Amino acid sequence: MSKFIYQIFILFLFTSGLTYSQWINTYNGQANSDDRGHGIVVDASDNIYTVGYTTNDTTGIDIIILKYTNTGEPIWQAVYSGTGNYTDRAHGIVVDNSGNVYVTGYTTSTSGNINYLTLKYNSNGALQWAKTFNGSGNQTDKAWGIVVDDNSNCFITGTSKSSSSGTDIVTLKYNSSGNVVWTKTYDAPPHKDEEAVKIAIDGNNNLYIAGYGEYSSGHHDFLLLKYSHSGSFQWVKNYNGSNGGFDRAWGIVIDNEDYIYITGESEGSNDKFDIVTIKYNYSGTQKWLYRFTETENEDDKPYGIVVDEITGSVFVTGSTETNNNGMDYLTLRLNKSTGALGWAKIFNGGGNDNDIPYALTTTKNGQNPYIIVTGTVKQYSSGSDDIAIIVYNAEGILRNVNVYGGTAEYDDGAFGITVDNNDNYFIAGFVSNTSAGSGASAPNYDIVTVKHERINPVGIITPLVNVPGNYYLSQNYPNPFNPETIISFGIPENSNVNISVYDITGKFIQNLVNSNLSRGSYNVSFNGNSLSSGIYIYRITAGRFTETKTMILIK
Repeated sequence: MSKFIYQIFILFLFTSGLTYSQWINTYNGQANSDDRGHGIVVDASDNIYTVGYTTNDTTGIDIIILKYTNTGEPIWQAVYSGTGNYTDRAHGIVVDNSGNVYVTGYTTSTSGNINYLTLKYNSNGALQWAKTFNGSGNQTDKAWGIVVDDNSNCFITGTSKSSSSGTDIVTLKYNSSGNVVWTKTYDAPPHKDEEAVKIAIDGNNNLYIAGYGEYSSGHHDFLLLKYSHSGSFQWVKNYNGSNGGFDRAWGIVIDNEDYIYITGESEGSNDKFDIVTIKYNYSGTQKWLYRFTETENEDDKPYGIVVDEITGSVFVTGSTETNNNGMDYLTLRLNKSTGALGWAKIFNGGGNDNDIPYALTTTKNGQNPYIIVTGTVKQYSSGSDDIAIIVYNAEGILRNVNVYGGTAEYDDGAFGITVDNNDNYFIAGFVSNTSAGSGASAPNYDIVTVKHERINPVGIITPLVNVPGNYYLSQNYPNPFNPETIISFGIPENSNVNISVYDITGKFIQNLVNSNLSRGSYNVSFNGNSLSSGIYIYRITAGRFTETKTMILIK
């Protein structure tokens, strides 16, 4: 059995009569080597489940599920190792109304074949059944998506290598006992490659599969399949971009009225990729199509899509390439009814290198939801990837930025995000540590699960760092900015903190912080929407510590 090593860090912020807390749990597996989280879900009781893989000296790469209470206490862990003792990977996780947990992905058999794998655990972490699927080609079969209905039937989709027609999309239905109810294969002329990426289920238990297919000259088109709950094929829709090049759907979401939204990358006239988002109705009729091309006309790619019913919006996150900054975070707000662009926001992690967002979600409560995006950013100081969590309000104003890295100067990453019933949000990924502490030669990657409590309404948050050894005031980021920027500061002991903003003549503009704060590191946001372009001064006073810096607002 893998050893279960976890850490809980709890940081408290007291301001305006409110308390905010957060925790971070890490898991280091038996081999003290490579353990990574890739997905995260929350159940009806607000328990948290992180899924990923863990490395074992004997059984190879195994699937692991970690269950936590909402306060970060471990409840159970479950590790699955396939018969081949090779590589087993999870690509999806869901929880049903009874707290049963379903995981899908693939397993490697003793003969080396890669097959679909679907697991069911009860709420106590006991394995109920494990099912595999080996396609007709007896070759590589990988499941990529899973959903569950109200009767605990689960539906799996993925890609199966056939003996004669390339790869096909194979979708299965299992009942609650793990028996196969039906299996459907989609293979369209000219019988080349079809790839499934995601699956979604609507309010009437119809199933929709997003992916792409190869139809001419090696090029791909968007592909959207619909099956009924009983497995009856309903329709298929394709999208071939104006350039006739490579078009691949990467995400799907369904709203409360059973409209379907897919997003993907589409090759443009200059052989660069744009983000295309399409809305379909229940019958497969296209309602709108929006194509996003960044002004520098470089590559754009989406990684996640969500619908927010409060604002009537579709939010898409992905990466956009710029000439000088590599890949940056890109987040789009589209009108759910018309497809019109509300706003597009770009976030550069500071290292002017590749910053990739892998997941997003929105808060559920109140009339002003927040959009939370997570992924990786490249930092100047280390040159390696760190976890980033950024938060926008519904108007696209940047509210919070958190950057977190492990103890080693190696890559860290986040790939999953979810929100609970109280708008706390949770991140799953991995951090790099070293077996002998910082400075050791070989990295040890640990699974990380992070909780943030609901968004702080006054704009101050607690970043994911330890208590600093000294007082500090950091340079604002971004800088220059328009209209909002983040200022980070730290206090090694409980202090009365004042941070104020002045114009270049020394005229007082705004007080950002004036509170007794517990020791720790903080971010505060400053919005210059009502100010003119220019140089502004911000100053911190905490106990006997005082420091002043300048920032530039450019409109």
